[in-house]
Amino acid sequence: MVPSPSYAEIVRSMVLVSAVCTASFLAFLAFSREQPMATPPEASAHFMGSMRSVIRIRNIQVLMALFFIGVGGVFSSLAQWIETIMAGRGGISPLDGGITGAIMLVAGISGMVAVPVVAEKWGGSLRKFVIANSLFSALFLFALSFRMPAGYYFVVSFAEGFFLISLAPPLGLQISLESAGEENAGTAAGSSGSSHRSARSSS
Repeated sequence: MVPSPSYAEIVRSMVLVSAVCTASFLAFLAFSREQPMATPPEASAHFMGSMRSVIRIRNIQVLMALFFIGVGGVFSSLAQWIETIMAGRGGISPLDGGITGAIMLVAGISGMVAVPVVAEKWGGSLRKFVIANSLFSALFLFALSFRMPAGYYFVVSFAEGFFLISLAPPLGLQISLESAGEENAGTAAGSSGSSHRSARSSS
């Protein structure tokens, strides 16, 4: 963010960012117009009833735990602390740590595209893919704990991101929709996705 790691440059950078945010906020206050949409009481009651029904489903409970701990917690923590982790592995530069995190993110996006295609082609149970992804994610997370050269972490982080992130949107959400049924599909997707977002925010 700054040309050199000096206190003065950091202060100037933060002042600039704060000024832009403040100007955006003031512009929003000046020009935004509220257009409230009334929600019928029946719709609100139906949503709460659907939410209670969905949360009682065992598959949904397991998926919420996986999203909260695995995808949201583990990935968000790795993305935030990967440079610090790599710095403690003996001479690995912050740049290599940043590259490791970027590789993990790109691999995760690739996994979200590739894993559903493979699952559909093989016609197997999505539950088996979730279990396999979870096991592989745990294995490669353990592999990140060894002290190795930077190239080793590039490879392992790619595998970790590929299997870990692909757990959530393609596989987990599809299982939650199938478990909840067509009537509660939207509520199921929201309950599973909210645990992912909560874990990401807390991390």
